[in-house]
Amino acid sequence: MKLWLGMVITGLLIAVQHWFPWRKLPGLKGANLPPRLAAYVLGVLAIAGPLTGVFLSWGNSAAVWALWALIFTAGGTTFLVYFGDWLLKVLKEKNEAEEREMKLLEE
Repeated sequence: MKLWLGMVITGLLIAVQHWFPWRKLPGLKGANLPPRLAAYVLGVLAIAGPLTGVFLSWGNSAAVWALWALIFTAGGTTFLVYFGDWLLKVLKEKNEAEEREMKLLEE
């Protein structure tokens, strides 16, 4: 697989995971879960840290570069989808406020 394709797949997977209803899974309802971004970081580091060590011990620096390129792609995608969610929320709230204002002016 080409590196660019792995980066695209990683970005798409992270976007899907972002919107997955994790708290609706059996056994997690009402659980004291860490914030999503913290959970993402911990999960990635739990995989990437040891894997980086393994690749370096094999003398495979190209694999380390590829791994961290995918990790930074996933992090950037996560930031973008969170920003997109925030922007949509702000726009929705703005539209709702304008609608309320219009109703008040009509009365």
